[in-house]
Amino acid sequence: MASTYSTDLKIQLMATGENSGTWGTITNTNLGTTLEEAICRSVDVSFSGDSLTLSANNSNGAQSFRNLRLNLTGTGSAGISLTVPDIEKNYIVKNALSTDVDIKNSSGGDVTVPAGKTTLVYSTGSGVVDVVDSLASLVVESTFNAGGNGSVGGTFVITGNTTVSSNASISGTLNIGGSVDAAATLDVASNASVGGVLNVTGSVDTAATLDVASNVSVGGTLDVTGSAAFSSKVTLGDATSDIAIINSQVEFNNNLKEQTLLRSTSATGTINFSLLDSSVLFNNVNAEANFQINVRGDASTNINNVLSTGQTTTCAFMNTNGLSAYYATAIQIDGTTASPIYWQGGVKPSSGNVSSIDTYLISITKTGSASYTTIASQTQFGLDNY
Repeated sequence: MASTYSTDLKIQLMATGENSGTWGTITNTNLGTTLEEAICRSVDVSFSGDSLTLSANNSNGAQSFRNLRLNLTGTGSAGISLTVPDIEKNYIVKNALSTDVDIKNSSGGDVTVPAGKTTLVYSTGSGVVDVVDSLASLVVESTFNAGGNGSVGGTFVITGNTTVSSNASISGTLNIGGSVDAAATLDVASNASVGGVLNVTGSVDTAATLDVASNVSVGGTLDVTGSAAFSSKVTLGDATSDIAIINSQVEFNNNLKEQTLLRSTSATGTINFSLLDSSVLFNNVNAEANFQINVRGDASTNINNVLSTGQTTTCAFMNTNGLSAYYATAIQIDGTTASPIYWQGGVKPSSGNVSSIDTYLISITKTGSASYTTIASQTQFGLDNY
């Protein structure tokens, strides 16, 4: 009976009584070539512009497909691929080309190895997959670069820098020794610590502590449930200020720019003032009637859920009057008339001022659950034509 060959590695399997006098030579080749290639050897796979296929032959002599490490060299064009035999086998693929290369079987899924990168893949015989798609923890000692979305189920620790080309979602703690540059949203379910610059074009949402040692740039919303400490400049959207947040206290060391909501509508009825949108509301069209000011978080959030006991919020409503002296007949908090309310001078306004902008300054202090003390004032600002 003649020799046969193993399905995957093509190890020569000798029949009983075969190869008298050469059995030792064949065995040494099986061990010294076939197995060593599969376990620890490398081979150069040279491209010349087109896709390549590595074939597996019934021979225990040296064969490229069998090597553990495939070093892709030469030249290639966009969309090229390397087809490996339809067997079960690990490969470490180093792509030294200037274009991405897809690693695949004759059918099934593939894995793209980016130009200049190295990837560990596994051939199932009916498709090629990434060897690692889940980690309990990850520590990166230098630079981390995610070409797409980043999703980590546990702790994410990087000693150097990290770049994420799309969204980043961390279910546990984010600890970066260098800088973070995310092209979209950064969402961290626990604490976040960044040793360098935090640069996110989208929003940052941290459920606990955010500690950044250098500059912070956030294109969207910065939402920190716990404490936040920034050692340098913070840029939020188009507003730039030097901010230090220590023990939930905010200190602005630069010029503060308050967001003002301009409404080209006439004051009448109940005016909903949503503090989560703006702390200054300016109706720049003449009022049509007397009105009430209802201060709230927003359409779905009460002030009671925005303020803690012992906290105060202040807002300003600017009403434009023409030839009629319309005014605020009541101030409400979450749809209920504010009580107690203390007016400047001890007298509630009974009219507005014609041809003026009347500004209502309202400060609300939470004294208990859904319990508030409110102070308010009405100030006339008229046009001086001198």
